[in-house]
Amino acid sequence: MTKRTRHRIEGAGARVDATVGSRTGRKKPPKAEVLTDTLNAIRKALEDFQKVSKQAFDNFERRLEKRPFEESEEGGKQTRYWDDRLGDLVLYKEGLAWFGEGEGCDEKPIGKPEDYIGVRDDYQKLKDFLANLLKRGRIYKGINGVGDTSGETNTADYVIWMYKYSQNEKFKRNVERAVVELLSKELAREFAPLDIETELRKLEADYQPPWFHPVGGLNDALSRVGLQYEVESEDDRKFKAYFIQEMEKTERPITKDEYIRGFGGAEEDKIRDYETGEPAKRYKVCHYEETSPEFKAALKEGYIRKQAKTAAVRKFTPQFNTLVGLLDVVINLGKQDNGFATIYEILEQKARQGYFKDAPDLIYNFSAVNIYNYVLFALTALQKGKELREFWLVNIRNDNNTKRLLASVNGLLTCYESKEERKNEIPAILKALQERGYDVDRTQQYSAIGFIFDENLADKILDHIGFMCFDRLRFERGAFYHLDKEKGTLDFLVDKTANNGLYQFRSLRYTVQGASELTATYDLSEDRLDGNVELESTVRTYFDQVGYEMTKDVFVTSLEGRKIEGETLVVQAGEASLEGKYEGIVGLNHTPFGFVYDQTTDTILLAEPFDSRTVIFGVGKGSVDRRMGVGKIKAKIDAAKFKTLADIGTRVNEIVAEKKKHGYMGDSLYALDGKLSDEIAVHLARVVSVILVKRGDGIWNKEVK
Repeated sequence: MTKRTRHRIEGAGARVDATVGSRTGRKKPPKAEVLTDTLNAIRKALEDFQKVSKQAFDNFERRLEKRPFEESEEGGKQTRYWDDRLGDLVLYKEGLAWFGEGEGCDEKPIGKPEDYIGVRDDYQKLKDFLANLLKRGRIYKGINGVGDTSGETNTADYVIWMYKYSQNEKFKRNVERAVVELLSKELAREFAPLDIETELRKLEADYQPPWFHPVGGLNDALSRVGLQYEVESEDDRKFKAYFIQEMEKTERPITKDEYIRGFGGAEEDKIRDYETGEPAKRYKVCHYEETSPEFKAALKEGYIRKQAKTAAVRKFTPQFNTLVGLLDVVINLGKQDNGFATIYEILEQKARQGYFKDAPDLIYNFSAVNIYNYVLFALTALQKGKELREFWLVNIRNDNNTKRLLASVNGLLTCYESKEERKNEIPAILKALQERGYDVDRTQQYSAIGFIFDENLADKILDHIGFMCFDRLRFERGAFYHLDKEKGTLDFLVDKTANNGLYQFRSLRYTVQGASELTATYDLSEDRLDGNVELESTVRTYFDQVGYEMTKDVFVTSLEGRKIEGETLVVQAGEASLEGKYEGIVGLNHTPFGFVYDQTTDTILLAEPFDSRTVIFGVGKGSVDRRMGVGKIKAKIDAAKFKTLADIGTRVNEIVAEKKKHGYMGDSLYALDGKLSDEIAVHLARVVSVILVKRGDGIWNKEVK
């Protein structure tokens, strides 16, 4: 992985003559004096931040909707602005852009130009400022925005932001020196040990069995004890299996009384609903009270230990705030040829010693940090050539924390400057993963911004290898790969062309012995692969994950439908005769469109797109998971609204312009802006004819309603 570039920055909101996060204790000066001090600080800061300020204001001026400049507490004029590249900013009317991430529910920015001016030319003040700033760790920052929940501000990001955008070289050299000195001190410090026993005694005295919902099934029960996601340790996996085994014994269809007591609404309505038989099919209930005494005792012990560890780690975490923050700075800014490199030998020593290797992940408001992982990433930023090659390979083979393997894979690949040299290490990585039994190939779930996401560490590692070693081929993603664990092969597509339904693939196949080149041609019309047929699985997986390319920029990413025989499901036929035609939903670049396909004339018409924003989170899954499903069609589409691709393309362009005007970000429809035309129609018809009609992949059966 290349050095992580962050767009979230943070800083200290205290005046320059105060400790970060504290108050001076003096009387609040008159507003005019504060305004004068603030304006002077802004003018001085402008000397060093002209470039980033100009870029930010240029971007701000291009926005169709802009927040107005308002008077601040100090009396100056400023506004908040989120820049896609520069992050969360405060813009001062005088022309200065500054760090804008905040703290607390009001998200009041904790960085001000006064911070910088007070430390720019004074090394000792800068060092004290950094120490006090980073001691605060990661701060609760309130609501992030649309589609997001609460978040945190990382104080290290404020240091990174000032260093990255300041044009004052003396300030940058001072930051390097201060970070190295502070980090040397932190790495030599003794830290208080994790104290779980105190928390165990407290929880033991106050223990109450976990509350299980009276109409909750197994999944709900798992969530009540924090086992709903994939667990990492072997002990936790064994306990989860035991929990499922015992609770499943008590799970049975919901009874009439349980349904009436457990759900809202009028009792007569619930009785009528239950008598349809649907609730008993839909709901199962676990009965914790029926489990054995042995299980209850084991649950008590496991639950208390889990809660105690969480509480203990939260108290254990703050002492490491400064260390983690300094490592964060080195990870993001460290290079072999700048002042951060002087900490290299110490980091190497700590990495080889396994510094805090067995410590639990530190817990912050909405993130967690593994100390040893951070040491590895910081070392990677500064490493010199191939001298750590064997160290990284040993870590990949032996590290019992699978989440850390990505850091070691990244470290190994970063030993080399060229992609060709990095490719030579792929067999060694594959061999190490084989020796581990591919234990990283487990899908875990995690919650973020109000959604549940799946994460597979093997996919992350292979994605990263593709990013570091190959040019991008995959649609809006990195190089495409396919791992066959049974055969011990790893394929990376290095070249692909699509021309009139013929797809040519060139792949590098890796085994533990080395690499070989394979080529194959897939004929869509014949649904046949020629050439190196051992690429069949890789090619089929490519189409499933990426889609069928029609032009360079337009892919069929999902397809579903059926032949019309009597009643329609998508089209409101009216007077039109649609018997024998096909109707359904086709995904173009992950946006679903209703379609009508006439097999006799090989023509296809589309309706306006369904809401594109609803599919953006599912684009990484296979074609089956990406299908919208007939159940989401709330109303049939009038036959007269199905148009040629050129007409629909014009409408798509209009919708995109409207969405952008209102500031919608990341909409899947944007990938079709200006790209739909009648030239694509023949390619789209071919895909529907072969995949849906001939192969029957995605056919809705007659019972679908």
